[in-house]
Amino acid sequence: MKKALITGITGQDGSYLAEFLLSKGRVISEESLRASLIERGQSRAVRFSWDAMARAVYEGYLKII
Repeated sequence: MKKALITGITGQDGSYLAEFLLSKGRVISEESLRASLIERGQSRAVRFSWDAMARAVYEGYLKII
């Protein structure tokens, strides 16, 4: 299988290329991006609150009505 190295995957061109390769079933690995996404996901999970989410959804519905 041919391999491609994508640098700057967080930029516009790199992200489009990554999406294209993923749609073709190619495996993409960028360790620094992977580590960054894991860290960001974990920090968001710690701050997440179902109560706050429910309030935000309710307030959104009130604005629509």
